[in-house]
Amino acid sequence: MKKIISLIIIALILVGCSQEEIVDENVVIINTDEGGYDYVYPIVSTYSRFFHTGKDYKEIGKGLVDISKDTFETQKYDLKEGTILTDYANDFQPLVHLRESTDNPYGLNPQRDTQIQVNDVTMVTGPLLVNDIYEINFVDKENADEIAGISVAIVLNKTINGDNGLPVEVDDDILYNFGTEIAGPKLESYLRKKPALVNIPIVIAIYTIDHGNDSFPGNYVAKAEYQSRQGKYVAINHQYSIFPSSRGQNKDGLLNNKINNMKEAVNAILPEDIGLVAYGEFRDEQLVSLKIDVNFQSKTYTEVSAISQYLAQLLLENDISAHTIIEIKALNKTIAIIVKGANAKSIEIIEM
Repeated sequence: MKKIISLIIIALILVGCSQEEIVDENVVIINTDEGGYDYVYPIVSTYSRFFHTGKDYKEIGKGLVDISKDTFETQKYDLKEGTILTDYANDFQPLVHLRESTDNPYGLNPQRDTQIQVNDVTMVTGPLLVNDIYEINFVDKENADEIAGISVAIVLNKTINGDNGLPVEVDDDILYNFGTEIAGPKLESYLRKKPALVNIPIVIAIYTIDHGNDSFPGNYVAKAEYQSRQGKYVAINHQYSIFPSSRGQNKDGLLNNKINNMKEAVNAILPEDIGLVAYGEFRDEQLVSLKIDVNFQSKTYTEVSAISQYLAQLLLENDISAHTIIEIKALNKTIAIIVKGANAKSIEIIEM
């Protein structure tokens, strides 16, 4: 989705200054989305961006930002890229890629000889449960030079290798307990040893990911806000569902019927079948975002324009209040995008 942002330049640019001479000055990027954070620029491109596995990076990052709003109010804080856990050899590797041991007490993964009952029938020795960690920082709007808060997501593996090398699924309650009782508190203790983080709020969220299932992204299951070393984890109700489907019917029958009606309606206007599938994101049982993928074999520009406008009309008629994006593809090439904001009464159609 294309967004328009406005820039407020705080730095005083002197005549004749080179780009290198002003690179350390702060620029605030104003986010025009209601309820969103303003961003501090320049974005710090750290080596940590190469640590991550890549899967679900957008869902993890966006979810962590949303979770952080309960602690770091958007009116008081600006958002920055994470700058604390950027040293692979001294931070990321010991925390994620090396197990807990005598020489590495803060390793988040269990010791090699630790046995954990990961489901009703399977015991795994030394399971690699922690997959990744993501970090974002917050600064006070009045002082962008000092970190005022930090949020970190611990990413846990839903599917791991068993002792025989075959894939094993870890029960949700095992992941929840491990994240909230072991990995989360241990990471908080590690972060407090950083001089910049001794007395500031720390948010730690637990995200589970399943590399064996590409149909859905993972989801957040818990979060804790640490103030003065005190923190308590609370469960997060965060799920995804496909529409139309039997699972979608059980999750939200009304939405499932609306998507099914849209699919039937759009298929009635062209001779070839049009594929339509929707992915809904739910928090606390409420739909917060919807992505609809449409695929068909267009023959003319008129067909593309007509389908785009008809889908936009159907979206308005079905009164879906959540933020919605429809991506229209022809032979797997994106030809149009339809965007409707949350509770919006108008729609934007972008032809590619």
